Amino acid sequence: MNGERTKLNFRKYCEMFINALHEAAGVEEKPVITWEVGVLEKQNKSGAAVKNVHMRNHFFIFVNCLIENPAFTSQTKEQLTTRSSAFGSKCCLSDTFFKNVLKNTPVISNIIDYANMKADQQWKKKNGSRRSTINNPKLIDANRAGTKDPQECVLILTEGDSARSLAVAGISAIAGRDRFGVFPLRGKLLNVRDASHDQIMKNVEIKNVKKILGLQHKKVYESRKELRYGHLMIMRDQDYDGSHIKGLLINFFETQFPSLLKLPNFLSEFITPIVKVFKGLGTSGERDAKLDFSDLEKDVKEFLVMEEEGRRLIELAFSKKKMDERKKWL
Repeated sequence: MNGERTKLNFRKYCEMFINALHEAAGVEEKPVITWEVGVLEKQNKSGAAVKNVHMRNHFFIFVNCLIENPAFTSQTKEQLTTRSSAFGSKCCLSDTFFKNVLKNTPVISNIIDYANMKADQQWKKKNGSRRSTINNPKLIDANRAGTKDPQECVLILTEGDSARSLAVAGISAIAGRDRFGVFPLRGKLLNVRDASHDQIMKNVEIKNVKKILGLQHKKVYESRKELRYGHLMIMRDQDYDGSHIKGLLINFFETQFPSLLKLPNFLSEFITPIVKVFKGLGTSGERDAKLDFSDLEKDVKEFLVMEEEGRRLIELAFSKKKMDERKKWL
């Protein structure tokens, strides 16, 4: 399972018959069959982990055999107590058998579909919503977020707490607490393009962004009114790390919520004045913040809706499968 050999509990997969007698309680020492199923991981491109429990309703093995001198717990013969080492034979299924099962039955696709369905159910439990309040001590929430006009609200994602303070000072200078919210990112966002389902599910920053924006798993967005914040502004240092953070955010939306990048005016970037490039946003004071935010139209760059070429370049930049092509590109 996922590259490792998995032991299937025989009792869980079929009713037991010992020498033609039905064994309601199975066997005391349960025999097991080992099957190499790493192929499931290779075919499951969604990244959802395939577990033993996912196989239970999709894979059954029935073995017709005789047990030498079987011993039971009672005269009713409800449970076999003979050790597997004393069965008198072993069940050894060939690689050819399993190859035929994989090739000629839909067992793999059924198991993967079931695993993905369970993964989707887990995602939906973590979905955001358009509720008007979010309980997060790091979030400075806009007063109108999640209300009747969410498309007018802007969430500013900052690079760390110091930049958050700068953004808060800036929006207070333009009386923007009704429309503007601020949330600091801790370090770089996870590269979700090649991450597993569990990695994405457990990532705190991704869970926060989903909840604050009100994102719902696999939803195709047709309007910014469907979010808590209809506009996202990236506020980061104008250096390599800042560029990487911006790219990882775009990569997250392109991978998980591509429809958002097709909506005009969803994504923008606050351009740090050149004098602060060498010092970083954390060195700016309240006076600088008020000055910077006094003319947002000048300092904010709106992103165009993403076309096919943009998607190709994001994949080239962040996909592990494109490593060789990326080296040539860079």
